[in-house]
Amino acid sequence: MERKSSLEISGLESRLESRLESRLESRLESRLESRLESRLESRLESRLESRLESRLESRLESRLESRLESRLESTSSALLKLSSASFDEHVVQSLTTDNFDKSIKAAKVGSFVKFFTPWCGYCKNIAADYKRLSHSYAHETEQLLIGEVDCDENKDLCSRFSIKGYPTILWFEKGAIDNPFQYTDARIIENFTGFVVQKTGIKPKITPIQVYSKTLESHNFDLSVIDNEKNPIYEKLAHAFRAEENVSIVKINAAENLDIASRFNVAGYPTIYMFKAGEKNKPTLFTGKNTLEELITFVNGFSGTNRTEKGLLNEVAGRVSSLDEIASKFSTAKDKMKSDLIEQALKVQESLDSSSKKFAKYYTIIMNKVKTNTEFATKEAKRLQDIIASNAISLKSLDSFKARLNVLNVFLGDFKPLKDINSKFEEQFKKLFKQSEPEDTNEDNESKKTEDTKEDKESKKAEDTKEDKESKKSEDTKEDKESKKAEDTKEDKESKKAEDTKEDEKRDEL
Repeated sequence: MERKSSLEISGLESRLESRLESRLESRLESRLESRLESRLESRLESRLESRLESRLESRLESRLESRLESRLESTSSALLKLSSASFDEHVVQSLTTDNFDKSIKAAKVGSFVKFFTPWCGYCKNIAADYKRLSHSYAHETEQLLIGEVDCDENKDLCSRFSIKGYPTILWFEKGAIDNPFQYTDARIIENFTGFVVQKTGIKPKITPIQVYSKTLESHNFDLSVIDNEKNPIYEKLAHAFRAEENVSIVKINAAENLDIASRFNVAGYPTIYMFKAGEKNKPTLFTGKNTLEELITFVNGFSGTNRTEKGLLNEVAGRVSSLDEIASKFSTAKDKMKSDLIEQALKVQESLDSSSKKFAKYYTIIMNKVKTNTEFATKEAKRLQDIIASNAISLKSLDSFKARLNVLNVFLGDFKPLKDINSKFEEQFKKLFKQSEPEDTNEDNESKKTEDTKEDKESKKAEDTKEDKESKKSEDTKEDKESKKAEDTKEDKESKKAEDTKEDEKRDEL
């Protein structure tokens, strides 16, 4: 019995264990599964979310970009259409053999007509200004015709008016088709409008852009260079130096003035030279970059000016190095020391040349003001800054105020030493030029010829003198010899005669 009961107990234990194991396993599995599922779900969710977000963002960005681009394109095209409409609405009227006479007769006051060819370089150069001329008189199309004729397409029409060069511009008075007047002035907008106003009395509606650079040609090149391009940078350069009476920024069309181009060995474009006063045949070639900054440095370096890109004076103008040293000590000096510094400044001013004295006087003026009012320099600097910023004064006054402000900034300690500024400037300036050796001019040749002739004459005269001397010497020697010979002969004869007489006397005695 006991053995049977023990067997039954062990059987029950094994069953219970197996059941418990199976239950525990199932529970653990279910728990683990649920935990793993939740973890995996959360991980997958986060991954999917991030992926979806990035995809959605990229899709939305690309969609928005494409939409914005299309909108911008449509807007810009609309703007372009508007601008082109305003610009091309009154473009230069194209005239042909078929419509020429009718169009000329229709203009109530007159017609200004350009004869050109598409391949002509000069024609391309004036195209923009000629179109601007058309805009300027868009309000007077019934009164005035601004037209052009393509001579490649209308050869008969161009032959009718004996067109031999391009561009040729003719003015047709009303009713005078067969007797036009040829325009020969400069081919730029200012001269176009000036000519039309002179002929018609009709003023342009659009004010021409002011041009600060001068145009030179062969006939006025030398004159302009001795006395003292259509490139936006070059126009800005001319604008920057407009207040300098001793600096001229000029330009010349090398294609139309080949003699000048050849004279100065112009091989590429643009070529920029600096002509110092009185040295028209020894220009300095600009070799820097064609930027406004380097061009201004180049002109300032050779002309001794101090202009900025905006045409104002720079931080150097009006300052003197020795006076800067005195001014920098003045603000912190005691009253007794200030009086001594003013005396030092006056002595320095007396030793300066007239051009430096012009602005140097501000040092002592400011010193005397600061001596009685310590806030003067600060308040005056602020006042001058406001005046300069207003741009409501003349260029001459603007220069004067800027020079004063530069000096005031030295007293306020807001300045860089002139030595450092000038050293940096010299370093930049030296990289920008090369001395040019142009071909001998006619004047040089004539001068050289004159000098050579003079030298030849002097040389010949010297040679003639030498020959005369030698000839005279030779003649003198010959004369001396002959004279001596004659004298010797005479002496011999007299001596012989004396001897003969003596012998005769001796015979008589015997």
